[in-house]
Amino acid sequence: MDTNDFPRLPTEDPDEIGDIDPSFDDYRIKCKNNIAIRHGCQNILSCYIPSLGRGLNILRKIYNDNIEPYKKQSNDEIVKALENNILLDIDILSSEIYFTFKTDKLKYIAELVGAIKSGANISPFSTKNLPKNRYTIPDNNMKDYKNVLGNVKFGDSKAIKLNSINKSFENVLIEKCGDGYKKERKKLALDNKSYIHYKGLWNEYLEFIKKNMEDN
Repeated sequence: MDTNDFPRLPTEDPDEIGDIDPSFDDYRIKCKNNIAIRHGCQNILSCYIPSLGRGLNILRKIYNDNIEPYKKQSNDEIVKALENNILLDIDILSSEIYFTFKTDKLKYIAELVGAIKSGANISPFSTKNLPKNRYTIPDNNMKDYKNVLGNVKFGDSKAIKLNSINKSFENVLIEKCGDGYKKERKKLALDNKSYIHYKGLWNEYLEFIKKNMEDN
């Protein structure tokens, strides 16, 4: 697997394109006003808006563009109309808003929230927005990874557990690589999984996943 493409799970057929790796939390589209779009699992993306007012205006715009003209409808009405329709899940918190959506809505959402592109006329989801460094995790290692994961689907308990496991593994990275490991990873332009492999912690990572999945 070449990490200058979006991380995908290997398939039996080398010509078949696998699902985007469900643990790929490192992919992030920077947007204006500290808004961020991130990959969640398979064909699901999330959008984090750290401003309640701005987030509500964005939801109203989505409602206006896709449902009907906005005429002071309540937040509850807007959420009910958009969830499992244009968007998937919507969380309106005290000072921020978070929602998920499928990749077919990426261009629309990215333009709406002011995604920052790597160059003129480049889609925010283009591989040109990924780091230029190339690091290849051998196919046999990726197959081991897939075998440990088993069938992981968006929204199921296993996918939620995997995200938690990856966050917990940060403690191992700090112990093995030091507090500055994130700066090193950024300098190397590697995603999290590639960095783990690069540092020789691949087998330990797989054992960590396996153990914690079994403990669930």
